[in-house]
Amino acid sequence: MPTLLGFPPIVNKHSKVVVLGSMPSVESIRIQQYYGHPRNQFWEMMKRLLKQNTIESYADKKKMVLEHGIALWDVVGSCQRTGSLDVNLREIQVNDFPCFLKKYPQIRAIFCNGQKSYRLFKGHYANIILPVFALPSTSPAHTMPLDRKLIHWKKILPFLD
Repeated sequence: MPTLLGFPPIVNKHSKVVVLGSMPSVESIRIQQYYGHPRNQFWEMMKRLLKQNTIESYADKKKMVLEHGIALWDVVGSCQRTGSLDVNLREIQVNDFPCFLKKYPQIRAIFCNGQKSYRLFKGHYANIILPVFALPSTSPAHTMPLDRKLIHWKKILPFLD
């Protein structure tokens, strides 16, 4: 089984929060885009959360989150996995969050996109003192309606002020 590599963070000096996935899906890796699976609700969630119009290009999507103070990354930097489900993650190497947070000290909170990313993050970095929140996954495997997920995802907004 080959080792899969995650993506570098999407972040800048204005990022106030970071949203963490677990590991990019097979489709995301294939097209080299965070949340690249067409049924993943992440970008639609961001559009609604940030009250933005439809944004089509990946460059515009990245610009949208950065302009609103949101960074993106994943807990897992590399792993082995069959398919895209988090339950299949093996040989996990986590990203270096102490180094990341030292480089971006303006980050105020961490939001995990799903329970797996939350458990992985807390399991490896229980000593990080920033607030860490688990949000409902935007993955197509998590079937909660988008409007219900949005209620939880609004927890991000006070940290962006």
